[in-house]
Amino acid sequence: MVDIRQIIEERELLLYPHIPIGVFRNSGEWPEPKYQHSIFLYTNDNSKRVIEWITYHQLIGFSHFYIYSYHDDPVQFYQQILPFLNTTPPSVTYYHYSAPGNAHQAFCHFFRNYAHETKWILWLNIDEFLCLKNSDTIQDFMQPEYQEIDAIYFNLCHYGHSHFESAPDGDILLNYTFRANEISPITRVMVQNSSVPYGKLFHHFSTNFQTNYDYLEPKLNTTNVIGDDLSSYFKDYPLLAEIYLNQKNCSEQIIETAYIAHFGLPSIQFIEDQKENEQFTYYSGLPHSITEKDLMGYFDQFNLVEDSFLHDLWINQIITAWDYSVFPINFWNLLSINKPTSQSSTDHECSPSEDAAKLINGQLIGRSQNLTKKEDNPWWQIDLQEIFIIHEIQIFNHIDQDIKTSHQFDILASTNGQIWQCIEKKTNNELYGGIDGSPYVWTSEKGISGRFIKFAVPGNNKQIGLDQIQIFGETLHKVI
Repeated sequence: MVDIRQIIEERELLLYPHIPIGVFRNSGEWPEPKYQHSIFLYTNDNSKRVIEWITYHQLIGFSHFYIYSYHDDPVQFYQQILPFLNTTPPSVTYYHYSAPGNAHQAFCHFFRNYAHETKWILWLNIDEFLCLKNSDTIQDFMQPEYQEIDAIYFNLCHYGHSHFESAPDGDILLNYTFRANEISPITRVMVQNSSVPYGKLFHHFSTNFQTNYDYLEPKLNTTNVIGDDLSSYFKDYPLLAEIYLNQKNCSEQIIETAYIAHFGLPSIQFIEDQKENEQFTYYSGLPHSITEKDLMGYFDQFNLVEDSFLHDLWINQIITAWDYSVFPINFWNLLSINKPTSQSSTDHECSPSEDAAKLINGQLIGRSQNLTKKEDNPWWQIDLQEIFIIHEIQIFNHIDQDIKTSHQFDILASTNGQIWQCIEKKTNNELYGGIDGSPYVWTSEKGISGRFIKFAVPGNNKQIGLDQIQIFGETLHKVI
């Protein structure tokens, strides 16, 4: 009996060098892609930077990542990308390609098995970030005329060590803000997969396709980010490329439009460690005759311009973590911790000052931590011990029982403890909470000067029982 499955598998294997498998299985036609814009990565990096790298490129619109690693042991790297593999659908397709230095065949493996899934593919290294200056996403960047283009060329712009002696902890985009003052002739290419001559790709053992596809198919319709035809860009490379970039302010135009930010110099110590290993050949223009004495001077040219564009974009993204805070947030200093307090009386077995101090212990429990006696006009007071500019006061009510105890109150401020200014008078009967995330908040962008803050409940036979009081502001000399 004929095994049809085996015949098909053998046929597909024979066609490995000639046609992507998804095209073969679709009767020779390119199927409708699942993704529009994807990135290919070939790496042996074991740091956590892949998390930042993927997340950033998701932020600017890339929907899928084809990642091939060639680590001796892939477990640590796999742990980093595991969250992206467990999404529905997964945002990463991962392979451990255990043949180091075989980027060409790793890319061919991707192209044979997955090229049909995505319309556009961009091959980046893990220290490279696509920077879109005038567009929020790659979708915004891709003008309608690009749909007729086979390949879009992005130039690199080298970022320097930002004067770090050793590599700092934390995100690349937050730490490195110094770059060269001009673009590099080196390029990365985002290409339409259906335009790539796969047979030539397989048979030409080279990684030039990371930087250009001219050597495979000179007739491709190519452009760069400012709309120039690059059909002659790689002739007599890099001479003609550098001449092109130096004319018509091309370098400046590219930097202000879109480029690949290359973070290849983590520290001065990194450069010192690599002096003897000839690891810097990918920085175009590095003279072969350069001496060790001149090496640091050469790499200083990648620290000439401070550019915070990517830093600001990234920090504006990660700071949105505060949007998910249960409690009201601000960015002033907490002034009230460990400061002297007092109150009019206590109904607990402790002194009034000891009872009053419970409201600034920093522990929310949802119940009354202090409690005055029922009396006329009870009050609670704190001495900040110096005059501050006070911007916000948060009153956390107890929510276990009798929540109306302190629903009407006055907040007063004083610089000397003698003359008081009422800064807030709550006279309505609206309830406010505390540990549930809805404390009463008084806030002032301008702020008021004060050393003493008093919380008072006016009226006869009243009582104060609260969970916490938090006072935020800044030192007086900062404002002056």
